[in-house]
Amino acid sequence: RRFDTNKDGKLDDTEWATARKTIEDERKAMDTNGDGKISKEERETFLRHKAESDPKILKKLDTNKDGKISDEEWAAAKQARIERNKAMDTNGDGYVSKEERKAYYVKKKKTDPKFIKKYDLNKDGVVDNAEWLKYQQQRDERRQAELAKKDLNGDGKISKAEQEQYKKLMKMLKSK
Repeated sequence: RRFDTNKDGKLDDTEWATARKTIEDERKAMDTNGDGKISKEERETFLRHKAESDPKILKKLDTNKDGKISDEEWAAAKQARIERNKAMDTNGDGYVSKEERKAYYVKKKKTDPKFIKKYDLNKDGVVDNAEWLKYQQQRDERRQAELAKKDLNGDGKISKAEQEQYKKLMKMLKSK
């Protein structure tokens, strides 16, 4: 999903090339001692730096709001991830399958009070399958609209240049 820029469920040649290059670049960035292997410490350092570089992740993990992820905050985030993975692994085999992950997030979404308030159309206190499908349809429509806004040349794809151009445009509009 990360590299499927046109969201067609497949990776075309360009998306594969981007994926390979990005993964190779990340692997090189992780291997700080240049031995061709990635140690647990190198991986942790890379992931922490990546988290601190992403404003959305930083906002979530930086609980004391000092602009950095402390050792305590990082440990709490790791523990939360471990607990979440245990909850997802419904068959207890130590691995989280795609199906288990999807089921976990569907259940989580369907039990979130804010989500229920917004999408429980018949106000019976639960989001049933019909309401869930309506939510998914609305989400897909929002994504299509977002794609259309960013697809500046109208070819059905968002290139890196279009993404950058769109970001600059949004920045300009926000500064006015």
